[in-house]
Amino acid sequence: MRLLLLVGVIPLILSAKAVKVDELLTEKNKIQSDVSISYINTQRNSGDVGLIEYQSANGDFVSVPTYLGSVESQSDRLMYSLALRYGLNKDIEIFGFGNFYSSTEHSLNANGASSHTDSGFSSCGVGGVYQVRSEDDYPAYWSVEQLI
Repeated sequence: MRLLLLVGVIPLILSAKAVKVDELLTEKNKIQSDVSISYINTQRNSGDVGLIEYQSANGDFVSVPTYLGSVESQSDRLMYSLALRYGLNKDIEIFGFGNFYSSTEHSLNANGASSHTDSGFSSCGVGGVYQVRSEDDYPAYWSVEQLI
């Protein structure tokens, strides 16, 4: 793993070019799209504990915490994001974005196996970026964003 980091990632970081805000803003009357996909997989093993009622010798019922077995679960989650940016002029751009998700979860416990799948719309928003001045040693833009 360390070898992969040394050989694969560090040269990319060292050769990365510094980016100025001027290069990030969309040109006048042009549209740019940004697409991203994120994935996460989680696995979890835990114990399942429940209350079981026992009747004592004098007839009273007593709840006793009891180990019911192990629970294994695995979940896969995907997040999709699409953003569109439009340059109004060389200093101003407006944008809109939408986020979507899908998830699948499988679990196995003493009662058997189950799975659940879900997908849908997560969030969206609009905003704008304005370059206040030419960039020097400090950032030179102002951004406003609103979730819808």
